[in-house]
Amino acid sequence: MPTGTPENPKILLVSPEISVTEPFKTALLKEKFKVEILGGDVIPGREIITRNFDLIVTLWSSRQNTSDKPSPNMIDAMFLSGEQTRKQVVQVYRNGFYKRQIDDKDLKDFVNTVKHLLPYREKQKHKEKLLYEMFIGKSQHAEDVREKIRRYSQLPQINMLVTGETGTGKEVVVDLLHKLSPRSDKPLVKVNCPAIPEHLFESQMFGHKKGAFTGALTDMVGFVKQANGGTLFLDEISSINVNLQAKMLRFIETMYYQPIGATKEMKADVRIIAASNHDINELIKDGQFREDLYYRINMGFIELQPLRSRERDILPLCYHFMKYSQKISEKKLPKFDSKVITLLKNYHWPGNVRELKNIIANLSIIQNNLNITLEKLLQPICNDENVRNGSNLTLAENEKKHILNIFLENDKIIYKTATTLGIDRKTLRRKLHSFGLSAS
Repeated sequence: MPTGTPENPKILLVSPEISVTEPFKTALLKEKFKVEILGGDVIPGREIITRNFDLIVTLWSSRQNTSDKPSPNMIDAMFLSGEQTRKQVVQVYRNGFYKRQIDDKDLKDFVNTVKHLLPYREKQKHKEKLLYEMFIGKSQHAEDVREKIRRYSQLPQINMLVTGETGTGKEVVVDLLHKLSPRSDKPLVKVNCPAIPEHLFESQMFGHKKGAFTGALTDMVGFVKQANGGTLFLDEISSINVNLQAKMLRFIETMYYQPIGATKEMKADVRIIAASNHDINELIKDGQFREDLYYRINMGFIELQPLRSRERDILPLCYHFMKYSQKISEKKLPKFDSKVITLLKNYHWPGNVRELKNIIANLSIIQNNLNITLEKLLQPICNDENVRNGSNLTLAENEKKHILNIFLENDKIIYKTATTLGIDRKTLRRKLHSFGLSAS
């Protein structure tokens, strides 16, 4: 088998008609594969993925409707067996699967294709593992962000804008967008824009030649050339002077730049990812940011919510930071009592995830055993009287917090939640929609 293929791979065959899978199962078993079958109207979900199949394959015959497809995120490949019309093949292709039309009588082709798909699947499993290890959280927002990272990482020519308050994890998102992309084997160059003096910005960004100005004793390679083939991350892009923004705009539009003192332009191949903790639309209104530059960097957009709006992410983040700060296994992680959990959820978290990480890091220094007192961890929070009643939240934030808590307590059932809150279902649906949630 190809390099990177696991020993005795475990394959899941999926088809509305179990009889369709039998010859394919037999062919795989002869090649020492482990095979399970899922049939009928069952569509694979994330619970299937957790069973660690090395490849999930759907089999569709000419009698079956290809529009009744599982989610592409759950399936690795779709094979069409029997006589197919061109329309069916095109339809499956557009549905987003790896597709292949095969002959029921020539199963060698099927087995060989499965073998060549396995290394690709191994890479995908590694990427998915990395995604969940680096961007922690169980909230709907966390899952939405992970889905955007999956999608945008596979569009390496698309420039990106990542926004959010300080400490929400913008740099983590940028790292993932690069690591999961086809540019991952090339450099990721991070530029802290506010730290560059205005008079040195061009030199730092585009480079310069020896003797181009006083003090230019040698040639200097700029950030753009350092990042060639990879990703250029412009952190806090909103801090760049408006005049310098014009130079960045021309570069981003054309991918051509000229080092200071050079006689010829150079061509770059980089993906631009910018980040800001400011509302750039407001900066545009104030004349502090160029609208045309905004459109160039905002081809793809990810906004990170503050931690205070992501209650369901707080405990997973605590356990994650404890595990890595104290280097202990998940089985030995301490538990949080209900009072501490309430305190954590009511805190405003002005420093967001970064503040939480620092608190956990401090705990790992103070405590040298597993019998820790979590109240010590939360001393700064406990001293904030506003935390106890949530008064440091706005009215809208308190309303959202209350509605979502009741929604989760009622297992996301609309009529139960509406009854508990004393509002009609239409109002509840409208509220949930404004929170970025859909409800059936």
